[in-house]
Amino acid sequence: MNYLIEVLLKFTILLVFLATAFATNVIHLILLISVKPFNKRIYFQLVQFNNWTFMAQSVFLYQYWSSSELIFYCKQSDYDALKHKKAFIIANHSDPVNILLMMVTLNHFNRLGNDISYGMTCFKFIPFIGWHIYLAGHILLQKSFTNDKKLIEKRLMEVKDNPNNVWIVLLPEGDQFTIANFSKSVRYALKMRKQPLMHHLTPRHKAFAVTYKELKKLEGYSIVNAHIAYERSPKFSNLLQQKKIQARIYFQCFEFNEIESNFDGIYKLFQQQDELREKFLKFGSFNENGKLKDFKEIKIEKDQRVLVNFLVWAIFWLFFAMRVIIRKFERLNCYFEDERELKFFKVYTKANCQSESMSEFMIKQCGCVEFFMIRNKTTRICLASEKSCYNNARNEFTNQINKCECLDRCNYVKYNLETEIRDIPIRDQNKSTKISRNLVSHRLKHISTSGSAYNLTFLRQQSMIDWFQQQYATWNDEFQVNFTEIRADFEITRTDENLKALTSIERDCYFEKEKKLKYFKLYTQENCVMECIFEYLIDKCKCIHPNHIYGPKHASIEFCQWREVDCIQLEQDRYFQKYGKLLEENCTCLSTCDSLIYHIRKYPTNDENNLIVINVYKNTDQLILYRRFQLFTFSDTVSYVGGLLGLFAGISMFSIIEIFYFFTVRVFFDMIRLIRNQIIKKICLN
Repeated sequence: MNYLIEVLLKFTILLVFLATAFATNVIHLILLISVKPFNKRIYFQLVQFNNWTFMAQSVFLYQYWSSSELIFYCKQSDYDALKHKKAFIIANHSDPVNILLMMVTLNHFNRLGNDISYGMTCFKFIPFIGWHIYLAGHILLQKSFTNDKKLIEKRLMEVKDNPNNVWIVLLPEGDQFTIANFSKSVRYALKMRKQPLMHHLTPRHKAFAVTYKELKKLEGYSIVNAHIAYERSPKFSNLLQQKKIQARIYFQCFEFNEIESNFDGIYKLFQQQDELREKFLKFGSFNENGKLKDFKEIKIEKDQRVLVNFLVWAIFWLFFAMRVIIRKFERLNCYFEDERELKFFKVYTKANCQSESMSEFMIKQCGCVEFFMIRNKTTRICLASEKSCYNNARNEFTNQINKCECLDRCNYVKYNLETEIRDIPIRDQNKSTKISRNLVSHRLKHISTSGSAYNLTFLRQQSMIDWFQQQYATWNDEFQVNFTEIRADFEITRTDENLKALTSIERDCYFEKEKKLKYFKLYTQENCVMECIFEYLIDKCKCIHPNHIYGPKHASIEFCQWREVDCIQLEQDRYFQKYGKLLEENCTCLSTCDSLIYHIRKYPTNDENNLIVINVYKNTDQLILYRRFQLFTFSDTVSYVGGLLGLFAGISMFSIIEIFYFFTVRVFFDMIRLIRNQIIKKICLN
């Protein structure tokens, strides 16, 4: 279990490191394009933090993950000076961990992310890390002195524009200390007539000489000779395995006048490092018996900013990863068109899916379906004696309807209907017919509440008639069923939200809840016109016609008596003669900004039959969508007018400013100048 947790933690660190590298590279690229050409000071400030937040991940690995230690050996005066001075650091490169230790050192002096180091040009091809090194402006040498010299001079010239104290880090050995590299180093030292170094490679002096020359032109720089040593030779794998490393760094500051700019100057620094390494290997310390006066050991404390930085990035990327994983395994809670096919329906809808699932469930439970359910030719319709079975099956299916995975369609149209139900008396010839019609009414009510009218399109008319005759064989009169079809076409209008800034008259429509009606909860243009007519009739006749079943329902409004009906008819005729087709304009009844209009085609039926079954269809699977938006805004008008003036008259924004200047500011100062000259003339004449 502990091993698994350790593997997960290592994977998390790796994920955070790579993801942070990618994010900081993208941010750096954006800043390089959008900020640097306009304001280099702001660019360097932003880039410093962007670089720090990535490289601080490595510092976290050293200080917190492996709990490693770092101790400085230096003079107190040099330590204090490095906090605010610019430094040109010359360090050894005996182990690859030396680069990490330089990052810890830079972070301690608040220079991490605001430094320039040297490397090989092939580094920029390494994903993430190499890209960061290249974008951060580190100097990548090409092994061509002419090109490298130009590159170093160009990069160090940019240091002038950086408001921060930039540190330059150079590892002149250029490679790790190995037997093969050491033999080459000895041969090169003998060629240069120098005594070979015992613990270091012979430093390469060309990059040092060019850097020395350029930095000497800048103020505030000092040369820092830094030697890194360990009790045991470490590896990066030790850090990942949480093995503690104890590192020591020796610092000594020099002014530029104390060090020569040629090979001799840098070789003297490495001779000093070679002596320090010899002492450290013998005595385990740079300061043998306190011989180095004024040198102190300064232990570097853990930087809490590094921990907070890592935790912020870790929480961010883990949250992002969890969202991606959850979305990968979690459905969108909807089906796209053609994503799920049904057995009996060509078009998938949630209602069709539930209807089909309910039929299959009832067939499994009872071996039959109710007459209004979808079925195939081999499935029979349940008898009246099986009523208890299919009622129980229906109730059981309702309780577990979510298990059938009938999701909504991802693209669908939802519309709200305003309905009104009024009792209509039926004249019955005898009691038996009345009871039978009540049974049919109950059955029709059951059909209307069970949902999908599309189901009826798959039932043969004769089979339904047979079922009714079998169930209600006690009817006295002949049983007749008539089927009616209603087909609908839909039109949808949508209005952009930015049109809310305009008045309702300007946009010629009302948004939802923008206008409230007195007698209707839902505003539509038809309801508004109807309410307007009712208000007119109530004002003239003090009542409403009894046949106006959709009229206003209020305790203070009464239905007209039979003597007052003539008033309603007369005033209604006058109103329509006066306004005619201008009802909407007279009542200020604008259309709704978002609306759904459906055109219904009804096929006539014979009302004399005992039962009428109505099938409702969509005429097509397509609908018409209208979009209402502002064709020309004020900014569009200004753009078009300005473009035409610039194209045909050569007028630009500066031309307009000049016109304004010459007719206002210039006139004002000319008048002041004229008045001043007149005053001077009067003084001179006097």
